Amino acid sequence: LAGDMEAEAELAAAEAQLGQLVAKAVTRFGELDAEDDAEGRAELAGDVPVDEDEADRLEAAVDPSSHRESRGSKNTSALNPKVVSKEKWEKAHSKEARDREHESKARDTKRAEARDIKQGAADV
Repeated sequence: LAGDMEAEAELAAAEAQLGQLVAKAVTRFGELDAEDDAEGRAELAGDVPVDEDEADRLEAAVDPSSHRESRGSKNTSALNPKVVSKEKWEKAHSKEARDREHESKARDTKRAEARDIKQGAADV
């Protein structure tokens, strides 16, 4: 409710400012009739050379209703088959390397345990 009151106050202030600007324009340039306005526009249009092709091109570029049909975004997630193959190979080989290292650590642990048992038997 307070927002509506603020909006109405802003609207009233803007209308008052517009009225002042219109009054200044009338005092500076005088009152315009609809006929005078149409004649003035016709004179202006006659004086300015217009390239119709360029105007159409610019209008089409700016007009949002004449949007171009989208071709869709590039599928950036699609990878080259060579890249996919390389990644599969790396994944498989890194798994093999982890497995070999795990087996090696397990062997070292068993050796250390066996050595400790042997050492313990000799101490008795």
